[in-house]
Amino acid sequence: MRFKQRMEIERKKSVHDSMTGLLNRRGYMMFLESYNKRIEKENFVYVAMDLNGLKHANDTMGHAAGDELLRAAAHCMAEVFGPYGKVFRTGGDEFAATIHVDEAQLKQIKTFFEKITSVWQGDYIQGVSVSCGYVQGKEFPDKTLAEIVDIADKRMYMAKEEYYRTHERRGRGVEKSAS
Repeated sequence: MRFKQRMEIERKKSVHDSMTGLLNRRGYMMFLESYNKRIEKENFVYVAMDLNGLKHANDTMGHAAGDELLRAAAHCMAEVFGPYGKVFRTGGDEFAATIHVDEAQLKQIKTFFEKITSVWQGDYIQGVSVSCGYVQGKEFPDKTLAEIVDIADKRMYMAKEEYYRTHERRGRGVEKSAS
């Protein structure tokens, strides 16, 4: 293998999360830095995402279940958001996507994401729940990308509060029933 090929492989490894295959925090920061210089807000959508139920899965079923939940969420995100932009794992159970879609596409994407996560099944986990905060760039034409990210985070935390209010602080990533 040539030196340039090895360097390219190492560069890709340095910006991808080994567990999920998504771009990692370093890749996210590099992308935002370059994107901030050329933001086009017309069809730009920023999605802040946080996995629900990870602590419960880890505490009650072990870290293999928690890892499965993280990989499942990442797979669903990549399948739904990936064709329209980039998906990142920005922290433990925190994710983000930057996509370019119109209003009709965004509505379809939201519906598809809810469906694909709710029907996902693994060895330990039945269903995945992700709280999302969506912000369309055109909602805030005078805001910077950093301000849009903050608004998306606030919307995501509001969705997370609502999720736990209606799901008894358990999370939907629950073990499969014995039946």
